Amino acid sequence: ESSRFIAHLQRQAEVLSLAQLEARVCDVQHIDLPIASIDAAYNRWVLCFVPNPEAVIAGVARVLRPNGVFVIQEYMNYGEMLFAPESAALRRGIDAVVTAWRKRGGDPNVGLRLPALLMQHGFRLEMIRPLHRVARPGTPFWHWPTIFFRNFLPLLVEQNALSQEDCDAFMRDWDARSNEPSAFFCSPPMIEIIARRV
Repeated sequence: ESSRFIAHLQRQAEVLSLAQLEARVCDVQHIDLPIASIDAAYNRWVLCFVPNPEAVIAGVARVLRPNGVFVIQEYMNYGEMLFAPESAALRRGIDAVVTAWRKRGGDPNVGLRLPALLMQHGFRLEMIRPLHRVARPGTPFWHWPTIFFRNFLPLLVEQNALSQEDCDAFMRDWDARSNEPSAFFCSPPMIEIIARRV
């Protein structure tokens, strides 16, 4: 539900006296802003979920002023999330996440397509770099996948996209790694792109 994030942003804008900031909920595949009306756009984990990422890029190109900047951080191979020690149960769970993601019209590897799409829509690529993080049990970053798995895998079971047995095995293996000092988790590889509107 995007509206609660917009409400939070509006409250923060008031606290910080940012009267120039306007926040709204809209479909990013149909950006309704005046042509050449903004200086910069930022995207993180949006293009991988929408059915038509090219429409988003075209819309941003339309509303950015010449020389405006578009910063993107997206997954480029979500299925390559890594766990140590390795586990067949963990791999089955991640494969189920990727399959469900694609069935809903998203692309967990969208980052691989973005440089070409940006250039097709009038952007000059200024920077492309990988983003990859490693987490160990007991650290704040370890908490993120724990919450995600506990909330999302049961939904896959409800949708018959993952068996209850595989879900239980995944959580057993994840919990075991959460208590193992030598364990670590590598986040899915992402790409960060800085592109400028020509």
